[in-house]
Amino acid sequence: MTKLKLLIFSCGFLLNSTIVFSQSVIASSVSFTKNTEASMFWAIGEFVSETIKNDESILTQGFYQSVLLPTASEEIKNPIFQVVAFPNPVKSILTLKCANPANLTYKVSNMNGVVLLQNSITNTETKIPFNQFPNGLYLLVIRKSDQIIENFKIEKH
Repeated sequence: MTKLKLLIFSCGFLLNSTIVFSQSVIASSVSFTKNTEASMFWAIGEFVSETIKNDESILTQGFYQSVLLPTASEEIKNPIFQVVAFPNPVKSILTLKCANPANLTYKVSNMNGVVLLQNSITNTETKIPFNQFPNGLYLLVIRKSDQIIENFKIEKH
């Protein structure tokens, strides 16, 4: 009889603990939005808590993001052109090497998307001065006309 009471008490405690100990979030920013088809509550500064899947969608709730660096990147359209950028991380001068520099251009932008430097690539080896930029992360995009050939995330020390 004592074992049965202990079992009933333990089951009751476990069931109540899931209700009493609900999830809570300490977040740095929160917001709520809704339209006719959906509603969404979000918070920045929380840990991964749950993933829900069904036939139509996947929803993962609660990512801890100490640093959020959104970057847009396009798939390389033509892998025939191979461009190498070194050293990375760079201190002062970044070197680009490519076998066929015809009609190639480069663009250096900061992580906010501000274009800092752009120029044509005219030789198989091109030097890009990074000593004028503060330490941080930069995006380097190599294009042939309107087509992205290669993109790099460059770290400046």
